[in-house]
Amino acid sequence: MNNSTVTSVPPGPQQDVPIVIYIMNGILSNIAILGNVLVCLVSIHSRSVIKGALHTLIFTLAVMDMMTGMVAFITPGFVFAARTFPYPNGTAGLLYCKLIDSEYFFFSFGFISIYIVLVISIERWCAIAKPWRYHILFSVKTCRIIVLMIIIMQLLLTIENTLNMNFDGRVTPPCVWGSIFHDPLARNVFFIVMETIRLFIPAIIIVLCYLDIARRLIFKVKIGQTENIAKATARRRATIMAFSASMLLIMCWIPNEFYFTLTQFNVINLDEPLHKTFKILILFNSSINPFIYASTNELYRNGLIKLFTCAKWRRYGTNGKC
Repeated sequence: MNNSTVTSVPPGPQQDVPIVIYIMNGILSNIAILGNVLVCLVSIHSRSVIKGALHTLIFTLAVMDMMTGMVAFITPGFVFAARTFPYPNGTAGLLYCKLIDSEYFFFSFGFISIYIVLVISIERWCAIAKPWRYHILFSVKTCRIIVLMIIIMQLLLTIENTLNMNFDGRVTPPCVWGSIFHDPLARNVFFIVMETIRLFIPAIIIVLCYLDIARRLIFKVKIGQTENIAKATARRRATIMAFSASMLLIMCWIPNEFYFTLTQFNVINLDEPLHKTFKILILFNSSINPFIYASTNELYRNGLIKLFTCAKWRRYGTNGKC
């Protein structure tokens, strides 16, 4: 059994998890995969990925959310109970335990998403506060480099998960969770430093960015000397979309991380059903983002309509411009 956020206390006796949790995870995983596949298709079909920094970042976020849903399906304890999961044997079993059952990929993709949202928040702040420097700081090429750096950084920052997990074919389930730290103080210091870097610092910066954006919009700070009304309206709509996705991400991640921090420092005992309930919120965040894009941004809403219209034309052999 894996009780990880990333660094974990030794797991206790297995507790019965209500089947409704597995059902909810299965539903949300399906929605996350399908919804974000549609977002990616809309981005590619409308070529929005190459149109600007924001859409490049949204495309990356959709890919991460889609992969989060996919990984949840093959990670024991999310959609399928660990006791009944068909674990591989030998070297494949060892790799599976270290990369999948340890939740290495699940949380790596999640932390990548957090930093992508952080960059989106800074991008929106720059679009509102520094429009004359926006295209210099946030070109598509620059965003792609930033995304690559974030992916590499988060894959490295979460590597400790793989080191904590081992394979023991004599027990069921065979993935055994331990800790590379023998000193509890060292383990706790490492944990809080990693949590601060991966979540708390980004969350604080995200909130500060939108507080300043709100101040500028509410008190009508000038956005640009020559900006027309249509462009200002489009920019504000994009900012509302980014704000909605950012705030929802923070609200969905904080409960799990805060709860696990309390268990890490032995303030409370880890309750597995409750812990898995908080993880449902993480999957919920990945599944709800496509609905946020469609409801707050005309580009994605119209793109979805056009995508389904084209699919209908092709199905019935009708000529139409797609």
